[in-house]
Amino acid sequence: MNNKVKIKEGNISFQKINSEIYREKELLVFLHDGLGSIRQWGSFPEKLSGELKLPAIVYSRLGHNGSDDAPSKKDKGFFKREANCLYEILNKLNFSNKVILIGSSDGGTISLLFAATYPEKVKAVVTLAAHTFVEDVTVNGIMDSVEKFRNGNFRNALEKYHGEKTESLFAGWSGLWISANFRDWNIFSDLKRIECPVLSLQGNMDEYGTIEQLYSIKNNVKSECGIEMIKDAGHFPYFDKSKEVNGLIKEFLSDKLS
Repeated sequence: MNNKVKIKEGNISFQKINSEIYREKELLVFLHDGLGSIRQWGSFPEKLSGELKLPAIVYSRLGHNGSDDAPSKKDKGFFKREANCLYEILNKLNFSNKVILIGSSDGGTISLLFAATYPEKVKAVVTLAAHTFVEDVTVNGIMDSVEKFRNGNFRNALEKYHGEKTESLFAGWSGLWISANFRDWNIFSDLKRIECPVLSLQGNMDEYGTIEQLYSIKNNVKSECGIEMIKDAGHFPYFDKSKEVNGLIKEFLSDKLS
C-alpha cells in the first residue's frame, strides 16, 4: 500500500518494503527514471530488498503517478532540486541511518547528486543507466521517443500509470533533454565530491547513452567506483538482465552492510 509524505513542494507517494526492520539497518531508496513511478519498477525493489534483507522505500517524484503535480518547469537545476527533495523526504520520515541509493536513468543522476551534496547520509550508490552529460545519442533517443509518443502507442502505455499527468510529464522530460540550452549540462564537478562507494551499470544496447557515461563516472568519482556494461541490455538493465544486475549489486554491497 502506498503512503504520502508532505514536503514543501507537495505530497509525495511512497511505499515501504520490509517495514518491520525499517529502523534497524541501512535503507534502500529506489529512484525511478524520467518517466517512471513506483509501479513501473515492477518486482525489482521487493526482490532486491528481500535478497539483501534490507528495508526499502520506493517513491514517485512530483509530477509522476500518485504524487502531486510538479511545481516548476524542468531546467538545468531540476536534478539538484530533486536531490534536495529526497533529503526533505528522508527527514520527514525520520530515518536517521545511512541510505543506499538505487537510481535508474534520471534517478541515477539524482542519486549521484544526493551523494555529492549530503555525503553524511549515504552508505553507497548504485546507478542504472545514469546520465552525467548530454550525448548526441541521448538527444536522438529522446527525439525517437517524441515520435512514438505522437503516434499514440507510447502515450497509451504511459497513461496506464500517469493518467492525466502523462502529457505534462512527457513534455517536461523530453523538452529538457532536447533543449539547446541543456546541451552543455554535466555533473562532472559534483561527481568529484562523492565520498561513498559507487557502482554504475549500463546496458550495451542503451538507446539513451553510451559507455562514455560510465567512463565519466569512473574518471570523476574519487572514492571506490565500479562500472559494468551489461551485455544484451537496453536502458533498463534491471528488466532485461535482472538476475545479473541483482548479482552485481549484492556482490558490490557484500562488504558494506552493517
